Amino acid sequence: MSPRPRPTVRFDLIPPGSERRIAQIFERDALVFGPRDWESNVPLSAFVNMARDALNRLHARDTSDDWAARVSWCMLGYMHVEAKVRAGLLPAELADMPAPDPIFLAASAGVPALDEAPPVPPAPPALPSGK
Repeated sequence: MSPRPRPTVRFDLIPPGSERRIAQIFERDALVFGPRDWESNVPLSAFVNMARDALNRLHARDTSDDWAARVSWCMLGYMHVEAKVRAGLLPAELADMPAPDPIFLAASAGVPALDEAPPVPPAPPALPSGK
């Protein structure tokens, strides 16, 4: 018997407890907005805004919702809508993210942004003493 091929997608690595918490967010929202309502009418920028809000609430230790799961829910929604827009299954207007910010891109590539001081070069080696 030949060995079984290794899977190319490792769903077994997703922590089941985390997956359950995200599913509970989907369930609660479906009761309020209807199942799958988010799939066809939420623009990408709204997912990012909701994720940032949830992350700020998590950071502030707000316990009114499962904010860590909410951040993940937002990113799953973002990826889903993004893929459907790319495939032509949703209107391009939902992909409403702003153009990339060149200052951020430069800073993330190791180039100081215009409002940052350039990196300080290392100090020269000490000269040997006269001994």
